[in-house]
Amino acid sequence: MKRHEARAYARLRAGGGPLVWVMGSGLALAIIMIVGLLALVVVNGTMTFWPKRLLSVELDGGRRLLGEVTRTESYRPEPEDLANLRPADAERLLGQSGLEHRRLLRTGNFDLYGNDFQWVADHEITEEATYPADAWFIERREWGPFVGYMKEIRIDGAAVASSPAGVEARFHSLQPEARDRFARSATMEREEVGEINDAIEGLRLRLRGIELEHGKESEDYLTAEKASADQQRELEARYQRITEEIARMRTDDARYTVLLAEINGETKELDLSEIVRAYRPNAMSRWEQSRTYLGRWWEFLSDEPREANTEGGVLPAIFGTVVMILVMSLAVAPLGVIAALYMREYAKQGVALSAVRIAVN
Repeated sequence: MKRHEARAYARLRAGGGPLVWVMGSGLALAIIMIVGLLALVVVNGTMTFWPKRLLSVELDGGRRLLGEVTRTESYRPEPEDLANLRPADAERLLGQSGLEHRRLLRTGNFDLYGNDFQWVADHEITEEATYPADAWFIERREWGPFVGYMKEIRIDGAAVASSPAGVEARFHSLQPEARDRFARSATMEREEVGEINDAIEGLRLRLRGIELEHGKESEDYLTAEKASADQQRELEARYQRITEEIARMRTDDARYTVLLAEINGETKELDLSEIVRAYRPNAMSRWEQSRTYLGRWWEFLSDEPREANTEGGVLPAIFGTVVMILVMSLAVAPLGVIAALYMREYAKQGVALSAVRIAVN
């Protein structure tokens, strides 16, 4: 290296240029990775709510599967699987370097199948996959989604609609009312019955306090006991009326049911109020898909979770986070202002103060 080049390199090192470029490159790479991760989360998260088409396949042995395709991948089959391949499939895999394609179907029907998902490899399919227009994806309050067909709408056990068009029309006319009826009974049970129970417990604790303070034979206790008994009788009468109203609504609710069938013919009868949302994804227009997508978003932001926090909404989590931030802000802001005034006006220079300022910066 020539002398002037060495001097230029020494000046560059003395000015810290290489380290600045290295640190800047590392910062840029970190920002790119963070933005990429956030973009991946946003894309995958938002597309989760978009209604997917239902794929129907027939497997060896005549069993059929119906569900959403949630993932696809290539894999290398096990030797025992290769030994049972049909000649056409074996030749196809040989042309694909031994790699097979498979799809993960969300078949739902956990209460019938014991699982929600199943892998299906191409060599397991005996007929061409189809997308039946009359297949339903039904979101339930319990047991996750049901994937299959609506066979009948029943009132008091008797079928009032059995044709596909009739079942769909009756479902859309009866299900909103059934959901509202269930929501009203659940609200009454949670709020009004809970309020009465709290009031009764309050009466008991108040009377117990008077007993401890004045004694059970005192005039104050006897007067409070009589007043408490009168109030408790009123509360119990109100409790009786509310529980009877709840029982009446649930009896009415049980009158309206739907007969569902999975793709292999196994049936299940379900109360209409158990269904949160139902649609036929293979027959939906773009507008219907968008409406379902926005409805799912609204449920996610405004409703409570269900199915062990795997479905439903996150409103309690949002509310709790906002309250925690507000409380922490109220608690931290005064301390922060006091600490800033102390550091600026009163604190003496030293190692501790320098460390705090470096940490703040």
